[in-house]
Amino acid sequence: MIVVEELAAVPVLESVPQDDFARVAGVAGDVRLAAGEYAVHEGDERALFVVLAGRIEVTKAIDGIERVIGARVPGQIFGEVPITFGTPFQVEGSTRRQGVVGHRPA
Repeated sequence: MIVVEELAAVPVLESVPQDDFARVAGVAGDVRLAAGEYAVHEGDERALFVVLAGRIEVTKAIDGIERVIGARVPGQIFGEVPITFGTPFQVEGSTRRQGVVGHRPA
């Protein structure tokens, strides 16, 4: 379960009123990933994630080769591009070691 304190520690959420954190914590999924597991696959429906522990590598298959094009660490979000543009995910996000993300479908 995601707790209010975890959300309040995320820099991009610092302007969110404290009363809203309890509501968000109550509806957000607590996703625990083992090393090598995917939080999202290319083509998945849009959703917003916040990394609470571990590291998520953002990858894209280019010419059949999976390439790391970015990474997210605790306190960072991902999924903002599909949310903004109303598109499915164009990338994948996986862990290389155990991690925890908060997940909120759009």
